[in-house]
Amino acid sequence: MPDGFAGADVAIAGSGAGSAASAPFVLSHFEYEQHIFLPASPARVWAAFTLDLDQWWTYRLRDRTRCTIETFVGGRWMQEWDNGGALFGNFTVWDPPKMLALVGPLAMTRPAHNVLEFLFDQTDGGTQVIVRHEAYGVFDDDTEEMYASGWRDLIGGALRSYLTR
Repeated sequence: MPDGFAGADVAIAGSGAGSAASAPFVLSHFEYEQHIFLPASPARVWAAFTLDLDQWWTYRLRDRTRCTIETFVGGRWMQEWDNGGALFGNFTVWDPPKMLALVGPLAMTRPAHNVLEFLFDQTDGGTQVIVRHEAYGVFDDDTEEMYASGWRDLIGGALRSYLTR
């Protein structure tokens, strides 16, 4: 990373067609890591995460949304509905049952580049899921906390309930 950029916000003035040269936007950065314990083996957590996603995923962008994962490197993670959909990202690492990594917009509608990693580590009595999220883009002040709390709710709540039912 260039000196002086780490952790800094960068203002960029619009200059393309249809933009006002006086309307800058702020390019921001955030990153965090979370550890979430699940009482199931890494293989079971992996299968639930990658194959059964639509069964437990509670965050839906529209009514009658299907959550889908294409199970290979380069595959898409998305939500689809009758006449459209939203891309979460494309997988850059697919290493069952150890690690998933993807890059993409995470269904954000403003400029954003996200790098998301999920590590599935065997522990006594289950799996420690490590979520690493790094993002650059145009964000609201609460975007980092919204995503961090979302992963806690989805993995630590919805996925845990799915695995223990």
